[in-house]
Amino acid sequence: MNDWTVLQMSLSASVLIFVIAVIRLFGINKLPKTTFRVFWGVALCRLLVPFSVPSPLSVYNAVDGVSGRFWPEARRATQPVEPIVNSSARMTASGSVQREAMMQATDSLTSIVPLAIWLTGAAVLAAYFVVTHWRGLKEYRTALPIHDRFLQQWLAEHPLRRTIRIRQSDKIASPLTYGIWRPVILLPKSLDYTDHARLRLILTHEMIHIKRFDTLAKWLLAAALCVHWFNPLVWVMYILASRDIELSCDEAVVRTFGEHAKSAYALTLIGMAEAGSGWAISHNHFSKNPVEERIVAIMKFKRANFWGVVLSFALVGLTSAAFATSATETNSLGLFESAFAEDEDASRYAGHINEATEETASVTEPDYGISIRSTLFTDRRAYAIIGLKGNVPEHFGVSGRIVYADSDQTVYELAGNIREVGSEDGVRHFLYSADIAPVGTGRDAQAAVAAGDHFLKFNSLWDHEGTRLELTVRLAGREHVLATTVTNVFTEAIVIRPDAAHYDGDYYDTIALKPALLKMSGMSEKTHEMGWVGPHFNITIVLAGGKQIHIGYDTRGLVYDEGYPIAGSQGYNDRTGEFYAMLDFRGWELNLKRVKAIIVDGVIYRVSG
Repeated sequence: MNDWTVLQMSLSASVLIFVIAVIRLFGINKLPKTTFRVFWGVALCRLLVPFSVPSPLSVYNAVDGVSGRFWPEARRATQPVEPIVNSSARMTASGSVQREAMMQATDSLTSIVPLAIWLTGAAVLAAYFVVTHWRGLKEYRTALPIHDRFLQQWLAEHPLRRTIRIRQSDKIASPLTYGIWRPVILLPKSLDYTDHARLRLILTHEMIHIKRFDTLAKWLLAAALCVHWFNPLVWVMYILASRDIELSCDEAVVRTFGEHAKSAYALTLIGMAEAGSGWAISHNHFSKNPVEERIVAIMKFKRANFWGVVLSFALVGLTSAAFATSATETNSLGLFESAFAEDEDASRYAGHINEATEETASVTEPDYGISIRSTLFTDRRAYAIIGLKGNVPEHFGVSGRIVYADSDQTVYELAGNIREVGSEDGVRHFLYSADIAPVGTGRDAQAAVAAGDHFLKFNSLWDHEGTRLELTVRLAGREHVLATTVTNVFTEAIVIRPDAAHYDGDYYDTIALKPALLKMSGMSEKTHEMGWVGPHFNITIVLAGGKQIHIGYDTRGLVYDEGYPIAGSQGYNDRTGEFYAMLDFRGWELNLKRVKAIIVDGVIYRVSG
């Protein structure tokens, strides 16, 4: 269990603890006390079990919805960490090594220091509990057996699989129980053993603790406190849950003897009251918690009717379902799932499904209707769910292309196929899957790669967001053109957007690292003469394990590490001011999952995910 897992568990449990505390504030004397024992048990599971059960009733579904609305899922963009900039916003290869060393040192500190603090706090608190328990056991083990006929008879009337012993000690002032598997009821030597009515109340109280394994429950509370010692709400839970264990036990005693015994039991509680025992966890104290709260609860006790029990169960169930569970997995690919059947990480595409709502995405005829229901775009492929309703011929054809939004000019042809993937409410659904392909070549995308050109390396739908997907459906001797916007493209790239504050003059404001390509683009506010060349840059790619790859461009031209050859091209549009550089990795590719950071002109960008 790492520190971040603990933090996530603690934060999610905090919400549940707060809700339980509010319910307790208003319902402590209205609901059965067992209700709160169950509540705290659920909270304990949330604090100690490092996973949660998803539920459609979870409040975190709404949280995810709000966060998704205001912070939609982005591409794998990184954020700058501790920007390190020199006067020229450039960096030498040796400087890159120094920056990387600093970054690794910073990463190590930022991960080790919080972990060390957490472990220290947990160890100190655990040591306190263990020492307190050990000291208590030393005292309790000096207790002597009690040879009392009434006590022996009472034990015989209350058999239990675990062996229970009753002992007495002159070092305690009120009864207590300790031990889990071999429990001991420890009574004060000063107790009046001739008052059998009072003894029955005391022994019943302690027996209920034993049957319910309350000592184990308190150890679990202590364990949760040790793990989450930094969370003030867990301290609140520790105090309130310990009180509720006693309140529930008191309620069970009154229920056993009847409401006529409330006064006698309250007087017994007052007589046994002892201060200053709130931290001991090795036993169940007869009067551990605030006596006033317990007496008030005893005197207000009323047997819960059927509907009160139902309400209690419903409250626990709904609260647990809402606050102790996690959001349900919403990233479902739906009808696109078969397109990614061989991809073990296919859920990453789900956030890129688009609903096609434009008028151009559907055609309605007297006998049938055709529409693009939804789309999904990646760097090299376009997917569309096509719905057909009505008297549609069994066989039909679909061809596609990507076109500029403001003209009929083709950007890419699409080479693909279509197959039926389901039906619902009389609508048949078909999945159209296609590769982007060069315009007018008559070859599909895979054939282009096999022929040895770099079409798929240099081209991506991500570079053409805002264009249109145009599908031509041919059926019954007629053609229908459906169109929708290319948007929300999933790209296999790490995208960085450097800050202008780090530069004086033109710079590349978008850098996309792909497995076999580094694409950079920028916008110039001034006019350049013929022969313009792009800005200098220095980039270090940091891989898992500390491996570094250096790529740069300066007065020497392109520079790169031995073993990582590149070829580059650059261009400038004097009409728009847009410029770009495209670096082709010759004979090698990157596994983007191994990229941990990218250093761009002295600024460190850590890669998430």
